Amino acid sequence: MRARLSGHSRRALCECSDDVANHEQFSENEALNKLIASRNEVFIKRPTNTFGQFETPCSNLVAEFVRIADDTPFDNLAELFFGIWKMRKPDLALTLYGSVPQQKPFQKRFINMLFSVFQKTLTWVLTDGTYESIAETMSQGMRGYAEAYGLTKLQVIGIAPWRRMSFQADLHTTDFLVYLCYSLPTSDRVVNS
Repeated sequence: MRARLSGHSRRALCECSDDVANHEQFSENEALNKLIASRNEVFIKRPTNTFGQFETPCSNLVAEFVRIADDTPFDNLAELFFGIWKMRKPDLALTLYGSVPQQKPFQKRFINMLFSVFQKTLTWVLTDGTYESIAETMSQGMRGYAEAYGLTKLQVIGIAPWRRMSFQADLHTTDFLVYLCYSLPTSDRVVNS
């Protein structure tokens, strides 16, 4: 998270334009919290305590997640994807954002068209990671696809703005252990499939 001081009241604002006081405590270690808070720089970057694994209501697959800054260097993302998560480099990358009409026949035709491509080449699908969007349709379609074909040719990456995550507190770890697993309810939530 980056913070900046507002010119009017000198209150600390996050880069998401919310008051830093509304954000979670960074660490259980008060000395580290004081060190981070004592910095005088306009922008403060700090390590994230938001990473781990979760299960979506639409799939029994365990998904990895991490909170990253929007200016994270590509080399760091490459290390995360290929070094830590052991993802394979895709032959095709599709970016799908927005909504899909709610008519089931159209959704089925759309999914069948996409999944016919996925059978031919290793594909990454980037979505907005939110319900009532293409991400939800992809998540529902992935369950059937994974059961039929496995996930050897398909990897889906959801990218969602942190402020739209309605279960933010559940995604933090205070002990920095990665071995957490969350099962999310089926209400309006942001998911990463």
